[in-house]
Amino acid sequence: MTSNWKDGRARQHSLYPGQREALTRRAEGASNTAIGEAMGVNRQTVASYLGGAREALGAPSIDAAVGFATIRGLIPFYRGTVDS
Repeated sequence: MTSNWKDGRARQHSLYPGQREALTRRAEGASNTAIGEAMGVNRQTVASYLGGAREALGAPSIDAAVGFATIRGLIPFYRGTVDS
């Protein structure tokens, strides 16, 4: 049985800052358009961030990814914040 390279990559890295911020804003109930406006990117980029985060976390949905990220302490996150 061979492993999909995306599956292996997803298990090996944590979330990128854009993914973490997009998940944070989604957890607050923001739409992709509103998230994009707040982050200064278009909604397609937001969809990419959220989809990448979902994949990286192994979540079946964006809502589940928000939950997984919350449990793992990856969100809340905003640009300019410093992780301890």
